[in-house]
Amino acid sequence: KPYQKKIPTYLAGFTPKALNRIISSGANGWVGIPQLDLDAFKQGQEQLRKAAKEHGRDPNSVEFPVLVFPEVSEKDLGNDRQPMNGSIKQIAQDLKEFENLGVTHVNLVFDFGSVATDLEKRLSYAKQIRDAVLIN
Repeated sequence: KPYQKKIPTYLAGFTPKALNRIISSGANGWVGIPQLDLDAFKQGQEQLRKAAKEHGRDPNSVEFPVLVFPEVSEKDLGNDRQPMNGSIKQIAQDLKEFENLGVTHVNLVFDFGSVATDLEKRLSYAKQIRDAVLIN
């Protein structure tokens, strides 16, 4: 038999049925979008952990990679803002909060914001955000 490396599987979905299917399928985790609705993300995590326990799986084994869509501002936007919108520092703080929720991987997606067509700016922002997260 040729060597076969098991590749992690991450699935998305937001309905209770989809979240249960993620666990029953044996997927490694759930791809969520916490910036859209942080409370819904937390509820999804709770449901996944509960389903894992019901299926005899360690609830702490479920991974939570996320997609986030940062919109970087040159200045701080204050406290009344949507997550992942603001200065590099504010976005790094948001990512730290997601980490505290158990997020295991972050995918920065710049496809829909003001820099969607500017590859150099997208790469620059991604590096700045990464560096700001690592510093804090």
